Amino acid sequence: AIASYSRCEKIDLYIGGFYPIDNVGWNGSGLIPATQMAIDDINARNDILPNYRLNLIIGNTKALTNLGVKVLFDFIHLPPTKIMLLGCGFARVTSAVAGVAKYYNLIQ
Repeated sequence: AIASYSRCEKIDLYIGGFYPIDNVGWNGSGLIPATQMAIDDINARNDILPNYRLNLIIGNTKALTNLGVKVLFDFIHLPPTKIMLLGCGFARVTSAVAGVAKYYNLIQ
């Protein structure tokens, strides 16, 4: 008898992450490994999103409000499609991004 099996490829889901990397003062680049560790932990489990694989797309806001909004528009208009947003690290950037993201049905 021939054994049959089904190979299930996981579907990639993308999260857009806003990080203040190159700014003067507090540098949020240390948040990236912590975020990636959390994503790796989720991806390693079979009881959380079993048919999906989370992927992080990093956007550098430099803690600037206008750059945060530009990163948002890049996340929206450039592939791959992002299902949610994470960040921004600074309240002023988060407020600006959240004020626009709601019109695109993105979770932040």
